Amino acid sequence: EYQLAPAWGFLELATVPSGAAIFVGEVEHGATPAEVPVLASGETVELRLPGYKTWSRELSVPVGERQAYPVVTFSPADGELTLSSVPAGARITVDGQFVGVTPAVVALAPDKKHQLSLFLDGYARASRQLTLTSGEQKRLEIPLQARMSAVNVTAKPAQATIYVDGDYRGSAPLKLSLLARPTRIEARAEGYVSVVRELTPKPDVEQSLHFSLQTQTQARLAKIPASTTSSAGHQLKLFRPNTQFTMGASRRQRGRQANEILRDVRLKRPFYLATTEVTNRQFRQFRAGHSSKHADGNTLDTREQPVVNVDWQAAALYCNWLSAQEKLEPFYVVTGGAVTGVNENSMGYRLPTEAEWVWAARWQPGGAMLKYPWGDELIPKGKVANVADRSAADIVRRSLPGYDDGYVVSAPVARFPANAKGLYDLAGNVAEWVHDYYSIAATLSPAAQTDPLGPDTGQFRVIRGSSWRHGGVTELRLSYRDYGDKPRDDLGFRVARYAE
Repeated sequence: EYQLAPAWGFLELATVPSGAAIFVGEVEHGATPAEVPVLASGETVELRLPGYKTWSRELSVPVGERQAYPVVTFSPADGELTLSSVPAGARITVDGQFVGVTPAVVALAPDKKHQLSLFLDGYARASRQLTLTSGEQKRLEIPLQARMSAVNVTAKPAQATIYVDGDYRGSAPLKLSLLARPTRIEARAEGYVSVVRELTPKPDVEQSLHFSLQTQTQARLAKIPASTTSSAGHQLKLFRPNTQFTMGASRRQRGRQANEILRDVRLKRPFYLATTEVTNRQFRQFRAGHSSKHADGNTLDTREQPVVNVDWQAAALYCNWLSAQEKLEPFYVVTGGAVTGVNENSMGYRLPTEAEWVWAARWQPGGAMLKYPWGDELIPKGKVANVADRSAADIVRRSLPGYDDGYVVSAPVARFPANAKGLYDLAGNVAEWVHDYYSIAATLSPAAQTDPLGPDTGQFRVIRGSSWRHGGVTELRLSYRDYGDKPRDDLGFRVARYAE
């Protein structure tokens, strides 16, 4: 036979006042004073006496021993307040200390005056002073006073539906009466992207809130970054012309050539355009051995001068190389090392179209078209562009009388002021290859062409802008059109790409 040994000792308990019920591990063992068994491994011992706070401890007694615990003096029981508010959810503080959220049962030290406060966003603070006796139970409901504000809501398009914290409130224009607390107001309209605003109305102050909703297309365009930097370091700006304008020049304009036919075009597709021409440094990342050479002993080959002595094919292939660095679908279709077509849906790098170049260089808000880069007069005021000046008179056919820009040949890019669109050297420094095949044929349709890419075929490519070799009225005008298929020492390019 096996005989089990006891695993407890005995604990003597006494209280002031006496007569408290003793619970060891939830088993009642009489009332104080008394001796009770307590496991050596430890148990919860509670002493309960009506009108006093329950006393509780984790205690243990070694096996077979008898111990006396110090006399326990009871504290009077708290008062008990059952507190609610209308509406519910108010934060409760007692004497400045957070104790819960309504509805709640709150214990209050007896026979003491307490400061009770309720807080709820959009409602005035409610305060009460309260004293409860020991063991007293009380119920209290406190109505909260709303703090209201008027908000006038308007929207574009009109009649947009308005929701407040997810609840329908009507169609704009609308006057809302709202609690003075953080509020989520949403405007919705079919075919438009919903807009949500967070607003905290001010009590007794009338406020106005306007929603301007965007169509799906407008919202998509708004997410396109306003600028970007290529892997080769080109800074490109985003343009959304969405306008119609006239290319070419009037027959009455001094210096006009026969190929400057007036024709209307419309640009709708947003595009990025580099702020500067491609430099020797950037081009040599593509063709390390390229040299832009010199002009009559004046170097064209420093790192930040625009790359020259490149033909149109080399410029287009550079664009495709740049697209490959950024894992963009190439714009130009290449067969046997030469460009044979284009992918109009590509957002890879390319040369700007002639229409894009003209808009960037000439178009002004209101639709006026610049004649010269610096205004309407042939002779510029101040150093505004690198053209054929008196320092270059010995190496160019014609120079601009009385003008000195400080450079005999090309200057490092961005050494002269940008135009109103933030673009450098669209006139002067070097002329620029653009995407289009060259043509002087007038369109048979009176309607404006939209986002034209030029003829599908041709022998020559269009060249736009004046260079450091130009000083005559014909070439300095922004409507001047040149063409070619061979490299030149005053001809470079800049990059562009569609934004969507």
